[in-house]
Amino acid sequence: MPSWRIHLKWARCYGIREEIAEFANRLIDEPQNVSALRASGLYQILRSIGKGHDWGKKSKSLRGIQKAFIRQLYGEEGVIAVELHHLLDYIAYLCDPRKLAREEVFKKISQGTAGIRLPQRIEVIREVLRNEKVKEKIKELAIKYAEHSPNKDFIIKRLEKKASEEGIRRSVLRFAILHLNEILADIRSDSLTNV
Repeated sequence: MPSWRIHLKWARCYGIREEIAEFANRLIDEPQNVSALRASGLYQILRSIGKGHDWGKKSKSLRGIQKAFIRQLYGEEGVIAVELHHLLDYIAYLCDPRKLAREEVFKKISQGTAGIRLPQRIEVIREVLRNEKVKEKIKELAIKYAEHSPNKDFIIKRLEKKASEEGIRRSVLRFAILHLNEILADIRSDSLTNV
């Protein structure tokens, strides 16, 4: 995911105050270091359900809690900071061919195991993912994605879908699409310096 330097740059460009952007970064990526979160008891709940870094990444309900929490402290500007943070993380994800390949294979496996009870289904998925042919397929797909990465049209379609599914403001989506070339350049540059 992009460094906080990248998150701060684009938050400032959007017009979000640095204090709020920094709080959103800590709230999402380092909840254990947010004293207001600890004082509210919410962090203890997150720990009890095994959540920490990027705790709202895959759960719409947890993102809703993030937004409600930051709204109490910073209003709508805080909510926008959270939405922008998640969108920038998602753009970085879409630029990673290995992650996209694993996602595609995982979706196919999940569809193929849909009728199996959950504990057995998880074990079947784990076993399939250990299979050498499946690992090879993931490598092939990653190479295919890398040859076409980053495809702006693909990224824009996925951003639009994510924004729709997660209730991200159109203004945040439009901002990300408008600045997509520069954001992609920053993410590429950031990934090279974090090797």
